[in-house]
Amino acid sequence: MTDTPSRPPITPRNWPRWLLIGSLALNLLVVGLVVGVAMRGPAGPMRGGLDLGMGPFARALDDDDRRAIRRDLLGSVGPQIPSRAERGRDRAALLAALAADPFDAQAVAAVLSRQAARITLMADAARAALLTRIGQMPVQDRRAFAERLVRELDRSGPP
Repeated sequence: MTDTPSRPPITPRNWPRWLLIGSLALNLLVVGLVVGVAMRGPAGPMRGGLDLGMGPFARALDDDDRRAIRRDLLGSVGPQIPSRAERGRDRAALLAALAADPFDAQAVAAVLSRQAARITLMADAARAALLTRIGQMPVQDRRAFAERLVRELDRSGPP
């Protein structure tokens, strides 16, 4: 008989680990997108490089409004965006915690908490900047924005 290595089955006691790994992957994706947008600026179909989870709202903005919101965001939260070195330290800490035996859920949770705080900071700042910008629009511009938003929402489909 040949001995083939077998993987331990996913048991009810392993689910927190897989949940944390899935959550980590999602958090890393979102943080990467947020930081990338904030640091690189204009890219792809998002003229002006602004999305930050605002989807159709960001696409419905005209170029001037998008640039103004991006400028406001970089001014308000730009200094709080972690440096490449900080992100590297977080990544190393996360990978070490994931590979540790025994598994250290608290170490993983600490990194995920830092990432969640960054995501929340950026999302809250983006919402505030959007609301401020909409509040500054003359009524005709606000109506035009609303019409573009309707088209974007229709294109996006139901929530």
